[in-house]
Amino acid sequence: MKFKEVWGLWGIIKYQLDGNVDDKIFKPIFRDYNDLKEILREALDMYEDFKREFSR
Repeated sequence: MKFKEVWGLWGIIKYQLDGNVDDKIFKPIFRDYNDLKEILREALDMYEDFKREFSR
């Protein structure tokens, strides 16, 4: 399972959503640490949403 080795948690989430491991997962592009904080905040919010939905 290559997606686990290369992309870790994000690869696993993507695989669970669409089952396609052949798609490329692009790394986020950010200009500064404020952009990075916003990207991470959105990603962690998505993760919390997934956890909440799967725990129902």
